[in-house]
Amino acid sequence: MADRIGIGVLAKVFPPELVDRVVSQAGVREQRMRTLPARVVVYFLLAMVLFFQSGYGEVWNKLVAGLDWAKGFQVRLTLGMQPTPAAITYARRRLGWRVMQRLLEEVAGPLAGEESGPAFVSGMRLVAVDGMCLD
Repeated sequence: MADRIGIGVLAKVFPPELVDRVVSQAGVREQRMRTLPARVVVYFLLAMVLFFQSGYGEVWNKLVAGLDWAKGFQVRLTLGMQPTPAAITYARRRLGWRVMQRLLEEVAGPLAGEESGPAFVSGMRLVAVDGMCLD
């Protein structure tokens, strides 16, 4: 249940309209119907962060179950279909990193502008991460 709630929160924080807009702005919207559309790949990448200790297959299963539970999320996923790790890797490469960068900028905009002096160093925003252990 917690997995489904986590995916539901992702769908709330990153609404499909926002994801679609960012994908379009980055110029990576698919030209034809794909098994792994850009929107699904974005949510898959976000789910990978949420379930960092899980493999591709387990993350995929949690994502599909969570999106189904979240209701109102329109995506065409074939029931029982699970993409291969190679297909996911190719879809991630096709999506690129700019989509995730723009998505972060949309939802986590800076509280301070570049004119705020100490909030930026050499044009880069300072970030503090508290309460984490990175191995």
